[in-house]
Amino acid sequence: RVHDELAWQAPLVGAPTALAVDAASHRLVAWSQFDATVTVVSLDRREERQVHRLTPAADLDPIIAAGRKIFHEAGKTRLAFDGRACASCHPDGRDDAVTWATPKGPRQTPMLVDRLEDTAPFGWDGSRGDLHGYVRGTLRRLGGDGLSGRDRAALIAYLMSLKAPTEPAPLTPREKRGADLFASSATGCTGCHAGTGMTDRMGHDVGSTAPGDEGGEFDTPSLRHLAQSAPYYHDGRYPSLQAMLSDRHLKMGQVAQLSAEDVDALEAYLRRL
Repeated sequence: RVHDELAWQAPLVGAPTALAVDAASHRLVAWSQFDATVTVVSLDRREERQVHRLTPAADLDPIIAAGRKIFHEAGKTRLAFDGRACASCHPDGRDDAVTWATPKGPRQTPMLVDRLEDTAPFGWDGSRGDLHGYVRGTLRRLGGDGLSGRDRAALIAYLMSLKAPTEPAPLTPREKRGADLFASSATGCTGCHAGTGMTDRMGHDVGSTAPGDEGGEFDTPSLRHLAQSAPYYHDGRYPSLQAMLSDRHLKMGQVAQLSAEDVDALEAYLRRL
């Protein structure tokens, strides 16, 4: 049986992340994220297996492609002592929705997509003034051996290339109401969440200190793709936007003073960011 299983190992490369079986034609189709490659393997024992690799017409910039491989590198200790990849906590540049226990207190995994440009400093405490320093500090915290300057630059080039599709549809009346509230003095949202990065790039104490926190001042997070980055706050205390905006003890801006209808409108707008 062991010999039989080994004989049918599919010759897949490039970190396959999705598999599908075409029962009618006895084929296995695999998507390999590393190489952006589709591999088709014949599963018919009566025929010789053939592999066809299809690649996209447009190639990535070589530096970005190198950074992409580093981001998904697993089983080595350059990034972390246990061989985990950046993508383990940041799949597709997003976040794993996990709040981790750290020496500085509970910290939620931040989203990376569209949140690195015009948003420095980095880290929930804003302790890293630039992305190079943040990456070095993260690898050190994870016990990794570290990257050469060239590889670190490639990784950062890939991180900066992570962009999400935009939503071209016009705002609905409720979303427009939410946008007006967001920009108004009634909420005070734009006092901290402004500019292209949707952050004032400063630290604030909004009464969000959690047990175990080292200090009570936290860097203003970007609001880009907010709907896809639950839970909320540095310690992940709010499982949803509705839970956060409906908290009458919330000290962030003047959101706690809004009516239920206005909270719904503001939430609808935030989901479009």
